[in-house]
Amino acid sequence: MTMATPLRAVPSRRPRLPHPHAALGYLRRRRIVGAPLAVLALRSAQAQGHWPNQPIRLLVGFPAGGSADIPARALAQAIGDTLGQPIVVENRAGAGGAIAAEAVAHASADGHMLLMLPSGALLLPMLRRSLPFDPYTDFQPIAMVAEAPPVLCVPSALGMTDLAAFIAQLRRPDHALTYALSGPGTSSQINFALLMQATGTTAVAAMYRGDPDMLRDLLANRVQATFLSVQTALPHIASGALVALGVAGETRCSAMPGVPSMAELGLPSVAYVPWWGIAAPKGLAHPIRDRLAVAIRRVVTSADFRQRLAQLGADPRDLGPQDFAALIAAERQRLAAIATTAGLKPE
Repeated sequence: MTMATPLRAVPSRRPRLPHPHAALGYLRRRRIVGAPLAVLALRSAQAQGHWPNQPIRLLVGFPAGGSADIPARALAQAIGDTLGQPIVVENRAGAGGAIAAEAVAHASADGHMLLMLPSGALLLPMLRRSLPFDPYTDFQPIAMVAEAPPVLCVPSALGMTDLAAFIAQLRRPDHALTYALSGPGTSSQINFALLMQATGTTAVAAMYRGDPDMLRDLLANRVQATFLSVQTALPHIASGALVALGVAGETRCSAMPGVPSMAELGLPSVAYVPWWGIAAPKGLAHPIRDRLAVAIRRVVTSADFRQRLAQLGADPRDLGPQDFAALIAAERQRLAAIATTAGLKPE
């Protein structure tokens, strides 16, 4: 008869329970670590909730009364009324707008300092070796507000009435046409370089320090062509002293609807169109950004703003934060190629 093997008693293993105060210590550590974050979040929310709590400064990098200053002042009054705080326009002219841009790039991102950002600021890295800010990454784009397409003009004494005749003359190997530039990186230089590239032509450039001397020689037929702002060109076109051959870009300018765009004339690449927008220092809270964008849009889409821009030969452009940021990002590659075409070199 087989004897049954006795079973051993297996000692029971109780699960090890955590120390009764372990969970409490964990919670205390979470509270200690989370407390500063909570305080920061609360302060940020309070700051946004009370914004704006002082006048807002809008810096313009060019002199009062200029093409960037007039739309800035038109925006400032109306936006200030909407936000309940005045917007003070400050003109910090110099260095092609870099002085004002640097001040805003290094300012606190609390929504109380803004920049009237010109398209020319995006060319600054291609014109200056040492730039104390990056126009592509140091700003929070808020809204694009206007653009002003330049117009290709020739003196009436030249006897040309359309772009085709002008290009035909440029293609003659013995032509003596000289084109005028109002400075490096200006729309006159860039658009004429794009025109010559698109048509396979060349011409001699005459460099000027600014528009007044350039315009005087153009009217006297000492130089034969340049791209001018519509505001500058219109009185001389109306008097018959200048002839408008085409407007840079894809669309016509509302101030001279009878002048075709370069795209209509078969030269879509001749499209460097100066624009202006509103930007803030990088890091601006999105709720503040969005409140500003809504207030700006109300002005940009108004009939009054359109009429004020018409005095400059400019047109309103309504782009919000995301679309404006996308445009700026896309401009980096396009402008780098344009700078190469125009022969721009940092100094």
